[in-house]
Amino acid sequence: MRYLGTPSGPDIRAAMSAGRLGCMTTPAQGSRIPEGALYACDNSKFGSDGKGRYWPGTEA
Repeated sequence: MRYLGTPSGPDIRAAMSAGRLGCMTTPAQGSRIPEGALYACDNSKFGSDGKGRYWPGTEA
């Protein structure tokens, strides 16, 4: 199991590049995935607005 977090600072990004942490990102986050990091993408479908704006046609 690997913890996936946001690349919120230089120490966290270095740990992600080294493979100690994974990166979770969303389209609205605006952060870059650190080079060499394991990552997962969250499309924010079930975010606070609930509009499913990142996958058109899949509104709940």
